[in-house]
Amino acid sequence: NSNTYSRAKCNNGWCAVMYAGYFEKDQATLGPAAIGHRHDFEHVVVWIKDNAVQYVSTSQHSGWKWYPRSQVRFDGTHAKVVYHKDGVSTHFYRLANGNDEPAENHTGNWFYPRLVGWNGYPAGLRDKLMNADFGSATIKISDGRFNDALNASKPPIPFDPYA
Repeated sequence: NSNTYSRAKCNNGWCAVMYAGYFEKDQATLGPAAIGHRHDFEHVVVWIKDNAVQYVSTSQHSGWKWYPRSQVRFDGTHAKVVYHKDGVSTHFYRLANGNDEPAENHTGNWFYPRLVGWNGYPAGLRDKLMNADFGSATIKISDGRFNDALNASKPPIPFDPYA
């Protein structure tokens, strides 16, 4: 099962769709001296123009990295992104590469989680989720973080995250 949420914004001919993936914990090491934390959100933004993904941005710990379409592997229209263990550090999203085939899960197939879109929450649930205390983990699709996250993750395109 997966908890994945999305929110979109469009202007100047571009649409940004941000996906927020929730993980119960983010653990770097095992044992009594384990490094990590309870709760984690990682994010992906797809940047769309003329109904096609042109860029993909991935959250990597506290920062963002964006990639042009030419560096992204796709399954149809879906960008292939991996929840990756970063050496001795914790997890983050990265683009899939040739070593990720077949997908590293019990099915060997790419997984596309069910989404809860910004306007599709049952009454009151969105506010509960956006105001929940996840410790140091933050969900970037909330009203207070969404525009800044789009700005931080934005490739060099004429998109105004604050419009």
